[in-house]
Amino acid sequence: MRASRLGLAAALAIGLGAASRPAAAQRTTLAVLDAGGQPVPFAVVSVDGGRVQIVDPDGRLALSVAAGSKVKLAVRRIGFRPWESTVTLGADSLLAVRLERLSQKLDTMRITERAGTPNLMLATFYQRALDRQRGLGTGVFITPEEIEKRDPSDIAQLFTNQPSVRLAQAYPGHYTARGANSTCDMTVLVDGQVANRSPLGGGKGMSIAPRPAMNNGRVSADDLSRFTLEDVEADNVAAIEIYARGSSVPAELQVSDQACGVIAIWTGARK
Repeated sequence: MRASRLGLAAALAIGLGAASRPAAAQRTTLAVLDAGGQPVPFAVVSVDGGRVQIVDPDGRLALSVAAGSKVKLAVRRIGFRPWESTVTLGADSLLAVRLERLSQKLDTMRITERAGTPNLMLATFYQRALDRQRGLGTGVFITPEEIEKRDPSDIAQLFTNQPSVRLAQAYPGHYTARGANSTCDMTVLVDGQVANRSPLGGGKGMSIAPRPAMNNGRVSADDLSRFTLEDVEADNVAAIEIYARGSSVPAELQVSDQACGVIAIWTGARK
């Protein structure tokens, strides 16, 4: 009798152990397509409200989930209607999501674009973001979709929840960005070029907004000559990269003065 009880206890223990083991993870490939079946590159995806991931240039992203899991999937891309649904993952090896393009009726307009437009530069932004997603390099990447969702009236608002950035007021309404543990300003690149101002407070480059005259006596000429985050209009910001340490800055963004970290701001249409 004792032996049979031990056998029963062992059988129960084995059964409980098997039940407590997590379900095997299964890789499901998400394919984000438009209504015509063409890939939508660089769409952002979140599962159950978790961290945002970016699909590759072919519109694909590998999701590792427990077989049969039911999750809330959200997919967004500028120019398309956001897609959200609760789906069961792991049953199929491929899950296709089709995004509906947003149509807008616009007045006739003329668009001119200079060589080296920031929209083309966003391709390298996404490549670095995808590398980071694969575990390579460092950096924080703020996508066009996140900026559009937050709809900031002031560019400094995009840095308020970044642990690697500390905002320092240069003068009323204008802030510089400093490393979290640093007393010096981070280097800011606007469309790949170091942002600064002339001693007279004039803008350098097409991306720098003109600064209104300030004759209240509280702002010195030295202050006016400093570059602040507000010198780039929030509506003109397409994407942002943040590197807390100079040693982590990728080679293509390295500058001579990066000891306190680097912020790369890309301007243009968020598309």
